[in-house]
Amino acid sequence: MMCKEDRQVEKDIPDPFGIKVRPLGLPYKTKPEIGLELISMTHSWLRQGERLRVVADLGYCCETILKGRPEDVYVTGRIRMDASFFAPVQTPAIRRRGRPRKRGCRPPTPAAMLQGPNLKWSEIRAFCYEKEIRLMVHQFTALWYHSAGHEAVSIVLCHD
Repeated sequence: MMCKEDRQVEKDIPDPFGIKVRPLGLPYKTKPEIGLELISMTHSWLRQGERLRVVADLGYCCETILKGRPEDVYVTGRIRMDASFFAPVQTPAIRRRGRPRKRGCRPPTPAAMLQGPNLKWSEIRAFCYEKEIRLMVHQFTALWYHSAGHEAVSIVLCHD
C-alpha cells in the first residue's frame, strides 16, 4: 500500500475544486499528443489491413495528429474557416531547373468558398436528431500543407 509520503508530487496552480497534482519526472504532454498515443495504441490492436476511423473536433485536427498518425488511420473532423489549402502539385512533363514545386496554386479559404457563387453544390439528405434534413455539399481534394504535410486531404464544405 502506498502512503502519502511515498508519492512525490508537485503542486500546479490551484483550481476552485482542489489542488492539481502531477507526479514528478513525467514530461508534459498536450491533449493532441495524448490523443495520438491513444490512436496509436488502438491501431496496434487491429489486424493487418484493418482501418481505424477517428472522428475528432477542431482541437484534435491538427499537425500533431495528422502528421503523426499511423498509415491506416483516417481522421474526420472540423477545419478552420481560414485554413490555407493548396492544389495538389502537377508534375511537369519536362523537368526544369531548380527545386520541383511542393505545392500547387492556392484556392480561396473555406470561408471565401462558402460566399462564392461559382461552386458546384450537391444536395444530400441526412438524418439529424431523427429528422431528415437536406444539406448542400461541395467536396474537393487539396493539400493542407501546414497540418497534413504532403498528403492530400479530402475537404467537404456543407451548408443547409
